[in-house]
Order: sequence, then structure tokens, then C-alpha cells
Amino acid sequence: MSPTECAVAALEASAHVVARFDGADVGAILRPSRLADRQRRQLAAYLAVTWLNQPLKRVARAAGVRPFTIRHGLARIEDLRDVPEADAWISQLEEMLPCVV
Repeated sequence: MSPTECAVAALEASAHVVARFDGADVGAILRPSRLADRQRRQLAAYLAVTWLNQPLKRVARAAGVRPFTIRHGLARIEDLRDVPEADAWISQLEEMLPCVV
């Protein structure tokens, strides 16, 4: 599997975890044009980069967006982790991720 294919697989696995936990549509999460699913997409990218150790640029390429967009989303999720309830929720998603990969 090429590095780009690994990034695509990591992003898709992360999107499946977010969708399973949140009841969202995986396809909608992965579509960069869906503004309503932006936070879910940012969370999927966050998990792919931080938990599955995928390079930010490869995740950006897999998501069809610029690296700045991914970096911005990572910062938003990191800020969200300052809220205890959100941190607990993200931690649950991280625990679910190894089951999917």
C-alpha cells in the first residue's frame, strides 16, 4: 500500500468511527463541500493525523483540501479538547479507532 493509500485509509477509518459514534453519513463527512459536516471532517482528520500517525500533507491530499485547512481543523479540535466533556468524547473516539483499523 502506498503512503497516499495509507492516508486515504486512515481518513476513511477515522470518518467511520466519527459516523458510528455520531450517527452521521460517512460520505458526507468526507465531502469537503459539506459545511454542515465540517467539525466531523475536522475530527476525522485530527484522528488520522494524531492517532493513526499520518502526515498532515497526505491527509490533506486524501481529503482533497489544502494542508492549511487540515492544520486549521487540528487547531480547532485541540482547542475543543480544553472542554472536559469534549475531551472525554474525543477520547472515546480514539479508543474506538483501533477496532476499525
